[in-house]
Order: sequence, then structure tokens, then C-alpha cells
Amino acid sequence: MVTILISVILLDFLLYALHRTSHAVGWLWRIHAIHHSDEQVTAITALFHHPMETLVAFAFFLFVSVVLGIPAAGLVIYAFAAAAHNAFSHANIKLPKWFDQPARYVIVTPDVHRTHHSVRMDEGNTNFGQILTIWDRLFGTYLDNPSVSCEALTTGLPLSERTGPFTFTTLLLSPFVRRRSE
Repeated sequence: MVTILISVILLDFLLYALHRTSHAVGWLWRIHAIHHSDEQVTAITALFHHPMETLVAFAFFLFVSVVLGIPAAGLVIYAFAAAAHNAFSHANIKLPKWFDQPARYVIVTPDVHRTHHSVRMDEGNTNFGQILTIWDRLFGTYLDNPSVSCEALTTGLPLSERTGPFTFTTLLLSPFVRRRSE
């Protein structure tokens, strides 16, 4: 049981590291940016990823799991927990302050993650955690509140990162199209 718990915590750290890297490395950002292109962050946004990003994440976790000897039970438990928490953290809900404030010391709440989806990249390049906020706190990427209230926060990609209209074809081809900032 301890091995599984350690595995789940380690996998959460690895997802934090992969997510943060996806914002810092050009070709990874190009495939991850599709997730950030949704201007209305909802639980559906949690599922909104480019197929290449899904393949990269799968290959990364398969490789790391084999190298580190992560037990299958740890992978399965983390996969279910991360999927459920991902829907929760992207949900368009406002938690009561009495719950949200203490919860964000441990877990990523919808307002914490909504800040990550800010159109302002100084805010969007924060709060990379999947389930736990400890990684952002340890590595200096945690931002408690955006520059405006979460209700007034503009989410999506900055104009310089957009490659065209929000359509299936445009988004699928987006990683291969020059951005206005390039």
C-alpha cells in the first residue's frame, strides 16, 4: 500500500514536470496550446488535447513507469484520480471561499487552475499541478490569485499564439502552422 501511495505521489510530480515542460519547450507548447485555446474553461476542456499530446504523455508515462518500476495498481489508481480531478479542476464552478481557501493548500481547485488558463501568459505559466499544489509551491510556480477576479478572468490563448478560428481542422493543424509571434 505504501508503494502505491508513493507511486501516485511520484506520478503527480511527473505530470507537473511534463506540464511545465510543455509550456517551456516550443514543439511541446505547440501541441499543448490546443488545450489552452478553449476560451470557456469547463469540465469538457479537461478532455480537449491534441492527439499528439496524448501520444507524447502516454509514451512519457510508459517509459518512466517501466524505468522506475511503478506498479500497475499505482498507474491505474493515479489515472482514475487524475481524470476525475482534471474534470473537477476545469469545472466552471465557484467553490465557497470557506472550502476553496484551505483546499488549495493541498489540491488544485477550479479557481487555482482557471488562473493557469489565463490569456495573460505570466499567469498562464503558473499552477501546473494536476492534483496537488505542493509542486507549484516547491518550485515557485504557484499563483494564488490572478490579476483580476476569477469571474473577470479572460481565458484562452493570447492573439499572438492563435493560428486561426476555433474549428476542428484549425486546431488539429495548429501545431504545424506559424503563429503570429514567430
